[in-house]
Amino acid sequence: MSHPRRFFVPTATLGETVTLSREESKHAIRVLRLTAGEPVAVFNEQGEAFLGAIQTADPQATTIHLQKAAPRSPATGTPKITVAAGIAKGKHFDLLVRLITELGAEELWPLLTERTVIKPSQTHGKADRWKRIALEAAKQSRRTRPLAIADPNSLQSFLNTDAHFDQKIIACLEAETVPLKQVLIDTRESTRVLALIGPEGDFTAEEVRLAQDHGCIPVALTPTVLRVETAAAFLVSAVVSAG
Repeated sequence: MSHPRRFFVPTATLGETVTLSREESKHAIRVLRLTAGEPVAVFNEQGEAFLGAIQTADPQATTIHLQKAAPRSPATGTPKITVAAGIAKGKHFDLLVRLITELGAEELWPLLTERTVIKPSQTHGKADRWKRIALEAAKQSRRTRPLAIADPNSLQSFLNTDAHFDQKIIACLEAETVPLKQVLIDTRESTRVLALIGPEGDFTAEEVRLAQDHGCIPVALTPTVLRVETAAAFLVSAVVSAG
């Protein structure tokens, strides 16, 4: 049995008729060739999902009547994972966004670090692009909540936020590290986990010490050197599997 096509409406509520954005409407009617009466699913920014049917098949403003709540997936016990990662150049960070969305990360903080190649002036508009990629990945992977993406921040600013984590992990190459297997055992009892990933060239020694001062545990992921997007996907999947 095929799953209905999924669309995102941030404020969707059961029983109402919602209008898709122009971009989503065009995709539904021109690309997917959906017509009036066809069953679809809609999810909102609270993680709720609904089943309904297309009322008006308009490529500018498609409307959908939400008829019932979609069945909820059973709880997995997996902790909520926040990834804070040095911004990689080119399309590498786009791939990171897609991969960690598919793997179930809750939140992403793009970081500007000492060795980040991209400059602050070059980040304008990138958060909007990453959110579009995350939304597409959420629909493809049948997530009920898109990945939350913050605007780019410095490592210091991120570490100074008041976000609470039960476990904080920093992947690094040079520092004295704790075996990842041991850290993952501890994450089984955690509800919120931070995965801190450096840019190309890794964090500097000073940045690792700064993270440690904020409670981060340094770990080595593999005997090999990984790209930023590979390291993020590896660590997220390891935490998910451990849970």
